Amino acid sequence: MNPILRTVRRLGQRAVDNALGVTKNTGMLPEDLEQCTDLAFPAGDGTALAADLYWKKDRGDEPMPVAVMVHGGGLFTGSRHTNRAFCEILARKGFLVYAPDYRLLDTADGFGEIADVFASLMFLGRRLAEFNGDPQRVYLFGESAGAWLSVYAAAATENVHLRRLFGCPDPLLSLRGLIGFSGMYYTTRRDPLGLIYRKDLYGERRKRPSVTELMDPEHPEVVSSLPPVFLTSSENDFLKSYSLRYAEALQAQGHSCELLYFPKGKDLTHAFPSLRPELPESKMALKRILGWMQELR
Repeated sequence: MNPILRTVRRLGQRAVDNALGVTKNTGMLPEDLEQCTDLAFPAGDGTALAADLYWKKDRGDEPMPVAVMVHGGGLFTGSRHTNRAFCEILARKGFLVYAPDYRLLDTADGFGEIADVFASLMFLGRRLAEFNGDPQRVYLFGESAGAWLSVYAAAATENVHLRRLFGCPDPLLSLRGLIGFSGMYYTTRRDPLGLIYRKDLYGERRKRPSVTELMDPEHPEVVSSLPPVFLTSSENDFLKSYSLRYAEALQAQGHSCELLYFPKGKDLTHAFPSLRPELPESKMALKRILGWMQELR
């Protein structure tokens, strides 16, 4: 692993969570929710990963819309528990909420992590009927690094070329929408983020233009394979330029994309809608997202 990433990894998950202002998880499930935890599924390379499911107790008999939450953490830290408070809120809104893990950069490269998110979607597709999820209303949420993974996992569900590139099988479900919170969308540019990550994410592949061109999320083959997109960012988001640029690029290509951008505020930092879901602005963001989902029908 890159020495910079290795140093940050040594800080530990608690330090990273504190720096990001992650809402602490008490481990107690609210009485109005049910869950199924530690569901084992095979990673892209066949090793075991786990996922959790959340839903309302009084969910009724109608199939539930499905929200998949891919956590952030710079691709080298974080877990499916990072956004538990946000997942519980989505469950109260009537979603079947699915939070999978993926391998981190100490055990996989970027292609492997994308394959893991895709594998988690395959597992969900196989179990969806069992948990009364609606296969016509599956929405993929990604936060920070998880948003980058989600872009490519979503595109791969509709694009056989990308599936072959990442080593993914044919999909079992389609996605109705993609929601990105403060996404780490650009990993091959010659900016600080790209210079830090390129080798760890792509290895020798970074020397092949045919690969690096596709790892630009603005590539028409990627954009045309995405479902409708909703992006959020804020003035205090250190990756705000990525969301602003990506929204502009998607819209320029005629792709359905909505951007919700918040002004400067001390609490409105990186990925705050999912990391700080108790904030009034986070609640407003979720309300906008739910309204956007309704309009997709």
